[in-house]
Amino acid sequence: MPSSTAERAFWVPSLDDADFGRIVVKVRGRDRLVASRHLFADSFEAAVSLVWGDHGREAAFRDGEIVILMSMDPESRIGRRAQAEVEAETARLMARLGPASRANPDVRRMVELYAQRAGPRGVVIHPALHGRELAWSGVRVDFWFNALEQVSQEGAMMNGGRSMPSHVRAAWKGSADTWQFYERDARIVIGESSGPAGSLSVRSRVTRTGREYAAESHFGVSLFAYGETRPAPTAVLDRGEGVWRLAGEERAIQPILDWAFANHHDFMRLNDFSEAFSIVRWVARSAESLAILDPLGAPLKIATPDRVFIGEVLPYAGERR
Repeated sequence: MPSSTAERAFWVPSLDDADFGRIVVKVRGRDRLVASRHLFADSFEAAVSLVWGDHGREAAFRDGEIVILMSMDPESRIGRRAQAEVEAETARLMARLGPASRANPDVRRMVELYAQRAGPRGVVIHPALHGRELAWSGVRVDFWFNALEQVSQEGAMMNGGRSMPSHVRAAWKGSADTWQFYERDARIVIGESSGPAGSLSVRSRVTRTGREYAAESHFGVSLFAYGETRPAPTAVLDRGEGVWRLAGEERAIQPILDWAFANHHDFMRLNDFSEAFSIVRWVARSAESLAILDPLGAPLKIATPDRVFIGEVLPYAGERR
């Protein structure tokens, strides 16, 4: 966080499209305002709801603690039914194998992955995201980020036809059984400008160990693989979880993430949330008020996904039971 404190803050929607806007802040002790870049209004509203909304004890925001935006929902009816089907299919496939194959843990894992290849997964969304486009974006980013061809094609549809560069895609040749996105360490930077307002930006740390804060892509990803044997030379065994951490692949895939967060609409919306969330937390610590200058008001709530189908293009919003 910057050493300066916020005196007052405003959300100012774009005159061209109210789905976007800027966070404008009057910094204490300064005569000029500072303003963020254009952000998704949906992402800003989710950040405000997360910090100030009443979401109950389990989902309450506590500064300094991890905030989970979405996760698998093992208690969902969808998830329990899918798990039972996977276990039954795994048993049928294992019964067809010989004793040596059944005793091999890698073979069993391959059978399990095959059995669950298209099964639905129940997901739970943080209530601050419920009813927002950001909920769909969060689910799609988490379940589809390594479908590089699809990510490239969809990004090109939004950025004027520029696909993911081949050298970026070629940087990562591996695969992971599971993954987890996380926000990189970041700081707020207040800059000067010759215009009516100075700049208010968020810069993420380029590496975990370095001190350089320059990246506009605010997320990294942890990659994991299952199995008894080391899947890659740089893999590190997490004995507590029983999985391999693919450290080398994490470094290699960062350029892909940086491209996606700058070009693909779902990644961009999540990136905007991170930026808005950083600024809103700073405002919440020090500002006297936050005013939302929006005559149209917040958009109507939309259906929120509660399940995903692996291999499908989109999550699915169904009735919760």
